[in-house]
Amino acid sequence: LGCGEECFNRTCHTTCDPRVCPCGPSCSNRPFHLLSIPKNKIMLTEHRGWGLFAAENVPKGRFIVEYTGEIIDEKTCEERLWEDKKRGEDNFYLMEVGPHQVIDARLKGNLSRFINSSCHPNCETQKWQDAS
Repeated sequence: LGCGEECFNRTCHTTCDPRVCPCGPSCSNRPFHLLSIPKNKIMLTEHRGWGLFAAENVPKGRFIVEYTGEIIDEKTCEERLWEDKKRGEDNFYLMEVGPHQVIDARLKGNLSRFINSSCHPNCETQKWQDAS
């Protein structure tokens, strides 16, 4: 199956570069855009707005989806939140990813922005580097 749990890149949260990985095309530690995602559905919840739900059994540790959006600084994030408050917007699609860096998934994100709607989360966020 290629790069397993012992893969050095995987342990460092770095995807392999298929041009130099010793596993070649059988490498399983591939960039996120090349991975398949589980079947899912977006549904309106009773108290938390829209949410992303699995439409099939998802084994523990399986990749779900890459969180995408516009990377902004804290100042821009604060400005957008104040603008949202003035408009009465109460759904936010923001993820802090590092010092002074936030991903705003509202306009430039994908379905991952709906994954954070549960009061009982069953996923984890990991920050990865793309080796290629």
